[in-house]
Amino acid sequence: LVQTGYDLFATKGCIACHSISGRDDTVDRDKAIGPDLSLFGNRLMLASATIENNSENLAAWLTDPEAIKPGNIMSKTAPVYNIPDMALSGDEIDALVAYLQHLKK
Repeated sequence: LVQTGYDLFATKGCIACHSISGRDDTVDRDKAIGPDLSLFGNRLMLASATIENNSENLAAWLTDPEAIKPGNIMSKTAPVYNIPDMALSGDEIDALVAYLQHLKK
C-alpha cells in the first residue's frame, strides 16, 4: 500500500507542489507552493494546523480539502480536485494515507 501511495504521489501530480527529501521527482523545496512533506508522519496536525494528523482526518483532507479548510491552495490548484479524470478513488486515498503516514524519522 505504501509503494502504491509512493507511485500515486507522482502520477496524481502531488510532486508538482510538495517536496519530500529522498525523492528525486518532487519539486525543489525552495520552489514548492505546498508544504514539505518529508516527515509528514511525525506531524501532530495537518491542513495548516486545523485538524489532528491521523489516518481518518488525512483521508478526509485528501477527499475534500475545501470542506476542511475553505479557500486552501490545494483544492484550487491540484489536478485531482479540478480535472475529473484525475480524481482520487477511495483506494487511492487509502494508499496516499499509508504513504504519507509512513514518512517518519
